[in-house]
Amino acid sequence: MFKERVEISLRRAEIADVFELEDMIHLSVWELGRADYSLEQVQSLVKDVGGVDLNLIEDGTLFIAEYAGQIVGCGGWSRRTALFTGDTGSHGGSQATFLNPAFDAARIRMIFVHPDFARQGIGRQLLEFAELCARQAGFSHLQLLATLTGVPLYLRAGYEMVERKTLTLADGMNVTAVMMEKYLD
Repeated sequence: MFKERVEISLRRAEIADVFELEDMIHLSVWELGRADYSLEQVQSLVKDVGGVDLNLIEDGTLFIAEYAGQIVGCGGWSRRTALFTGDTGSHGGSQATFLNPAFDAARIRMIFVHPDFARQGIGRQLLEFAELCARQAGFSHLQLLATLTGVPLYLRAGYEMVERKTLTLADGMNVTAVMMEKYLD
């Protein structure tokens, strides 16, 4: 059930935000992820994907949603190959490889919302802004790797499920995720 939409302000994430962002991300994964994953899987997800990808901050493509001075969400996009923060193996181990907008899909990355602000339109606002930025950078195709928790948001935003994947996290835990994509008009 959706609550009333919250009006947020967006700004670029900075290095000084990393600790507060990671606290919010951990809380988001911990609280919201338990509906879709076991306790052990959530613990592994917090450790493996709960960090901030500093490349996104360096590239200026990670944004923070604030409400009344509090970080209530984050999200962005990337022109790099990595699909998620813990992605070091599926793309040759290099997050520094840049994508070409002429034929590659930009990556939607790190859409997390504080659990106290879930289902108030914050994730959707972050996603729409990331899509706009990727479009302005010349991309017409977007990809993301969604947790099961995020799939409903992405489906409502017009993404299509490409395939379910079993990810083996750094500690050996397996979790299900869904590769999704969207073509921009």
